[in-house]
Amino acid sequence: MGKFWVHLLLSIAAILSYSLVGAPDAAKAQSEPLPTPQTVTITEPNPIVQPTDWAYISLKLVDTKFNCLSKTSLLATYFLSNIEITRYEFGAVLFDYLDDLSKLILIYRKTQTIRKEDLEPIQKLQEEFGAELATIRSYRSHRPSPTPRIPIQPSDPIYEQLQSAIKEYDCAPKSKNSSYDLSNKELKTEEFVSSLKGCLQRVNQLAKSGTNKWTRSELEPLAKLESEFYAELYD
Repeated sequence: MGKFWVHLLLSIAAILSYSLVGAPDAAKAQSEPLPTPQTVTITEPNPIVQPTDWAYISLKLVDTKFNCLSKTSLLATYFLSNIEITRYEFGAVLFDYLDDLSKLILIYRKTQTIRKEDLEPIQKLQEEFGAELATIRSYRSHRPSPTPRIPIQPSDPIYEQLQSAIKEYDCAPKSKNSSYDLSNKELKTEEFVSSLKGCLQRVNQLAKSGTNKWTRSELEPLAKLESEFYAELYD
């Protein structure tokens, strides 16, 4: 992750310096540059980022242009549902967004065009949340590999939690390749994680489409499962 992050920053810097590249969604967007939220002077960083804060608004505006916000992380669902989040959580959303945006830009750099003004909000966000981004980069670079787990039994509380999540969010896997019958049979870790990831993707898609918006407390049971299997989900 460390080397890739350096590559990511160099990619963004190159874009801002030379205005070389764009993305498929950028070509479809309006020709006018993105509106710039009102600038505020921050003397002591607020530990909470509200949906009305300039940082929240800036990233939302950038995403309307590039449409490449991570499709899995529950933090992304918080962001899409306009739930207040901590600076660290916002930094994690931004970290993943920079990752996705950098990959998208590198793929389409020779076929699309975009003004550097469209990426200036991203540069400002990188500067404002530099400490959080550095902490997240360090943590993810040294994150231990998942430890082997025994099969998950129907009597395990997390088994019931997953069943409840599938029912609550209507996220039962559709494909045989990723579909696992949760009707009282033990599940290998990869089977459990695959079903859980499907639920995380489902709530993210619903939040992004505007079909559903949830509160943090409503998403808490799913958040606990994500935390329990974070290493397996995002390794």
